[in-house]
Order: sequence, then C-alpha cells, then structure tokens
Amino acid sequence: MKTLHFYVTASLLVLLSTASLAQVDSNVVKRAMAPANVVEGNLHKRFGFRAGVNFSELSGSAYNTTTMKKDFYLTGYYQARLRHNLGLMMELGYSQMGCYNHYGPPYYSVAGTTDLNFDYLMMPITLKYYATKALNLQVGGYVSALLSATEDGVLGYNNQYGPQSLFISDIYTSSYSTIDAGYGIGLGYDLKFGLNFSLKYYGGLVNIEKQYKTETGKGLHNQNFQFAIGYSLPAKEVKKLPDTTPPGAN
Repeated sequence: MKTLHFYVTASLLVLLSTASLAQVDSNVVKRAMAPANVVEGNLHKRFGFRAGVNFSELSGSAYNTTTMKKDFYLTGYYQARLRHNLGLMMELGYSQMGCYNHYGPPYYSVAGTTDLNFDYLMMPITLKYYATKALNLQVGGYVSALLSATEDGVLGYNNQYGPQSLFISDIYTSSYSTIDAGYGIGLGYDLKFGLNFSLKYYGGLVNIEKQYKTETGKGLHNQNFQFAIGYSLPAKEVKKLPDTTPPGAN
C-alpha cells in the first residue's frame, strides 16, 4: 500500500509541475519558426480526458486456456507541444484488464469459465508524431499500480452424488505483482476542435505472477488492445487590456 501511495503522489506531482511550467503558450512562435514543408499537427496544449474499451488477455499461459475479455478505460491527460509536428501526452487514470480462464480436462478436474479481473491505476506517457494535421503515430510506455485482482465464475465437477457446481468469487490481489510496466504503440486522429480518437496496443514487460513462473517455467504478462475517444478541454481565452495610450503618444 505504501508503494501505491508513493506512485499516486509522484504521478500527480509530475502532472501538476508540467502544467505549471506550460502556462505560457508558445505555439504561435513555434508555428512561425516551422519550415514551410513540415506538417503542423492538431495538438492541443491543454488538459483533457479519454475513455474507451480494453480488449485484454494474458500472454504466456502454459496451458493455452485463456481468452480475451472486454473492459473499461478512463484517464485524464495533459498534452505539451515539443515541436510543430511532435507532442507529448501524459495520462493518469483507471484501467480494467484481465482475461477469461477456461478450466477443463486434461489439465483440470473441474470444467467451466471464470472472469479474471485486474483493476489498475495507470500512467502512460506517449510521444505523438503527426504525419498529417490529424493523423499521428503514438509510441511510449506505461507504469501501472495494481488496485485489486479478483476471479469470479462457476465451475462444474462430478462426484458420487452426480454433477456439482462450484461458485468462485475470490480476491487474489496479494498473488500478483503490485507494479506492471510496458510499452505502447498505436495510431491517433486529432480533430481541430479537440475531439480525438486512438487505437493502441499495450504490451506488459513485467511477469505479474511469480508463483506461476515457478510452477510452469513461463511468465504471465498483460497484453491489451485499446480503442479510446478523448476530448481536449477548451483553453482559457486571455483577455487583452484596453489600449490607454493617448493618440499620437507613439
């Protein structure tokens, strides 16, 4: 829990400090300095939010008994322009991941399907390269803190009394790594008025269950396809003070 508190605090400090350093908008200057043959991307230097769907699974299953499941994703973000066609996006939010576990012969004495669910606090950092004003290539990485891990479902088995049902509803948070990290790559499409779309793939580099690797010799890693829709909040307009210089003073 101390690790989680440290992660949350550090993440918020990074976002807040970045925002405070970016109060002065230099987009006009950068546009003026950009070469005439280079694309100016529709990157909005401001806060926003993204929501979407995850299609996640675990790679490395020794028995090939997992399939992809659909989950939810919600983050807030801040974008900064590095150059006319290059930007940096920092996010902090909630991400559901996991997979469906399928039990049955010859590896298990019970049969059925359960829902393995991971709740993460996720912080992706993404570099955005604009090939056109709207279309951009996204490359980056992420760090996540595990909030909870649960498995729910119904399994069937036979005994001397006939077919039986076993209801599964367990919490396994302590069985999995509290920290996950990996890479992300994808495509984005940013409209001028703030609406944006993205399709990304996240690949985990951390073995999230050490006991599983001890038993099977293989590590379990998160893998996730994500489709999200975002919106950059309108920037505050700076009101110009009226010119009080007397006529002819210049």
